[in-house]
Order: sequence, then structure tokens, then C-alpha cells
Amino acid sequence: LTPRAPSPQPSARLAKLPVVRSTCTKLSVFYSDIKCSHPSLKSLCEGLESSVTAMLSPAILKLQPQISVANSIASKSLDWLETTFPVVHTPTKQVTFISSFSSYTGILLTQHKKL
Repeated sequence: LTPRAPSPQPSARLAKLPVVRSTCTKLSVFYSDIKCSHPSLKSLCEGLESSVTAMLSPAILKLQPQISVANSIASKSLDWLETTFPVVHTPTKQVTFISSFSSYTGILLTQHKKL
């Protein structure tokens, strides 16, 4: 028997999905732009970031058994999502184009039926 490679954490798997990665990137750029353009908000945000990190670290260690159960459930749910909806692996721009094209052809068909 060959040892099985450990499966990646559900959060890492989720972050690799194109729509999630795209959304996180846009939010990160937006957040950085806000911090850079407003010095008073920058210091507030940085203070909150360090406070949240300091508060969450002990809580994460204490909740490790519950986090492990949640990771298991999330991993199974991601397996189901990826199997049931393979489109989640499609690049965001391609999904947007297909959706726009489908809407456009639907409008054309509706207009054609009226004639």
C-alpha cells in the first residue's frame, strides 16, 4: 500500500476556484486602495487587523476539534459541488461571456418570435 497524500485544506481548495479567486483579488485590491488613499483609515484598519489576529490565534487553537469536523464537512461539500457543477472550475471571464451570450441569444429568439 502506498501512503495517501494528504488532501489540501478546504479553504485552499475553495480559494483555487476561479470565481472565488477573482472575487478575493478584487476585494483585496479594493481594500488596499482604500487603505492607501485614506491615511486615517489605514491606521485604523491596521490596528483592527493586528487585534483580530491576536484574538483569533488562541481561539483557533482552542477550537481545533470543531475546526477539524468543519473541515471534513467542507471537504465533502466541495467534492459534491465540484462533481455536480464542474463549471466552478471554468475561468470567470469565460462564464461571464457564456452567460452574456446566452442572454443575448435569448433576447434575439424572443424578438424573433414576436415577428
